[in-house]
Amino acid sequence: ISLGLVGSEMCIRDSGALNERRIKLALQPIVGAGDRAVAFHEALVRIERPDGGHFAPGDLLPMLERRGLVRLFDHRVLELAVAGLVQEPKARLSINVSPLSLTDPVWLDAFKLLIRTHSGVAERMIVEVTETATISQGEESLRAICAIKDCGAKVAIDDFGAGHTSLKHLRQYPIDMLKLDGAFTQNLARSTDDRFFVKTLLDLAQHLGVETVAEWVDNEPAARMLADWGVTYLQGHLTGAAEIWEPGQAGRAVRAAA
Repeated sequence: ISLGLVGSEMCIRDSGALNERRIKLALQPIVGAGDRAVAFHEALVRIERPDGGHFAPGDLLPMLERRGLVRLFDHRVLELAVAGLVQEPKARLSINVSPLSLTDPVWLDAFKLLIRTHSGVAERMIVEVTETATISQGEESLRAICAIKDCGAKVAIDDFGAGHTSLKHLRQYPIDMLKLDGAFTQNLARSTDDRFFVKTLLDLAQHLGVETVAEWVDNEPAARMLADWGVTYLQGHLTGAAEIWEPGQAGRAVRAAA
């Protein structure tokens, strides 16, 4: 481990980012595949370094898992997202929840309380859970997903295609959206296997009657191909990078397509 990474872990271990409110949300737009209008944003956690800048996104989750801080950060992201939705009445957000928090009664109770306290927020929130969490945690994750849906929020399965969910298993979950794992969308122009796999996943989603998001879309040929195949939304650097969000700040309002 590099000295820089060790220093980062020490900072996170000490919970300085939580205590000093250095956790921010960076929003990446998710756009309609046809009209490219912004439909909603994914809220991605960013942690400011004490000396400026932010920790590398790819390093965050492993560090949080090693230090046992995933639940604390999931709570803070939830608080920030709800507060932002209250300040921005036309915003729609998706937030990620770790497998640990999804089946944690404390996180679920906090989610219910915040949603019920702030009228009009639930229908503008999407909770993203990983496909591997639905497989490994079975009945626990199903109960949590049903509770989230009962509050009025939508649920998406993130990184879909990376796991081994069967159609029978998937039909048990009241899912609104499937986000296709970006590993399969990066090489569509060059890989016949990836094209076949992505088309199969999109056909499955259409059969289930759920919306789809293609992640990591970085070039126009891939975007057009996915749109032709019926994907609902696109997400990636082609359609917009993640930017730090300051809710309520003049000129920085986040608005979904009307």
